[in-house]
Amino acid sequence: MIAVDENESTPEYAMEYMDCGNLQEHNQKKFKKESLPLHVTPLQVAWVLANALADLHRNNVLHRDLKSQNVLLSTEYFIKLGDFGTAREVNPLMTGYPGTERYHAPEVLDSDPTYSCPSDIYSFGVILTELDTLQIPYIGQRYRDDLVRDGKLRPNVSDSCEQWLRGLSDKCLDFDPDKRPTAEEIVALLEIEISNTN
Repeated sequence: MIAVDENESTPEYAMEYMDCGNLQEHNQKKFKKESLPLHVTPLQVAWVLANALADLHRNNVLHRDLKSQNVLLSTEYFIKLGDFGTAREVNPLMTGYPGTERYHAPEVLDSDPTYSCPSDIYSFGVILTELDTLQIPYIGQRYRDDLVRDGKLRPNVSDSCEQWLRGLSDKCLDFDPDKRPTAEEIVALLEIEISNTN
């Protein structure tokens, strides 16, 4: 973050220029085998996002619009989570969820006013599936929010998905919010995976 303007009724912030676009664009280019200005691995992206979520959740803030289009890439600044326009302090009774529907957790689609940090974790799990398939969520599946809401549909990973990614996405996409890992637990799991790859 470069600057924050708190003089307006709605605070504004300026971030560094991220010259490599967003993760969704990056995945599309990678899928089409086009040249990429930056090489990022699924583990690197997951690590940065998990740490960003851990920071937010530690401060009692929900992002509420976690999606690959809001994961920004740069040759200088690497990976950053952006678009905090819908972020909100956790409240016992949350209202509305302005994010992107294909990334919504079942409890959000059910208009459950008690949704909390696990809803961000579900969205993180959706991004994990994108890191594997390089495609937008639910590609090749007929998306219906009622099926997601009832726990009968969630994004798939490929048959060749790395084991750590498959296991973590399964945990994050659990229908029961109480069974999803916290962001700090995800960071700890990823630290183990990083140490195993070095």
